[in-house]
Amino acid sequence: MTEELIGNDSIVEMAEEDIPMIWSKKAISYKKGLKDLIEDEKIIVFPNIGVEQSAITMAYLFDYTKNEILIFSNSFNDPYSNHPDYIKSLDNCLKRNVKISLLVDELPNKNTDAYDKVKNYLMNFPQNGEIRQISPQGKDIIKSSFKDNVYCHFAVADNDKYLLEINSETKESLCSFHHPKVANRLSSLFLEIYNL
Repeated sequence: MTEELIGNDSIVEMAEEDIPMIWSKKAISYKKGLKDLIEDEKIIVFPNIGVEQSAITMAYLFDYTKNEILIFSNSFNDPYSNHPDYIKSLDNCLKRNVKISLLVDELPNKNTDAYDKVKNYLMNFPQNGEIRQISPQGKDIIKSSFKDNVYCHFAVADNDKYLLEINSETKESLCSFHHPKVANRLSSLFLEIYNL
């Protein structure tokens, strides 16, 4: 299944092909620059790096999600999941009754605001998603799905938006709010490993 899913093109390579070269010129302030990029449908993919940029991008992903978000995370107590913008946007997303499926490498050893919000939301609305821990087989599928066996975390919303972490140490990621081709591949990959 994964071979068909990825084919000959790496998901990361597909996304990188569409990165605009105007990023540094357009981002006067990260939030404003990011909002401009999100609203410009001609800009398919853009990079970000670091905890704060990742948190702000995820906040916008929550803000723009209409129906469903799939999140594959380390433990959902990463530093960026405690960022105020992230928490506020996650809370608003859950208030809109968005479906949320959370897949983690490890269940958090301590509860955080983000994890508690999702856990409580799903206890009250179990039809809107579930929290699961990835299986060893799922970890192998993730590694084999990306170029050079890189283990990538990601989030996908409404089959057209995504954040794909390509370096877990620096929190470097590729993002798009208008890229259904890659978003659908990531969604299919998520569902494959989520349902093991």
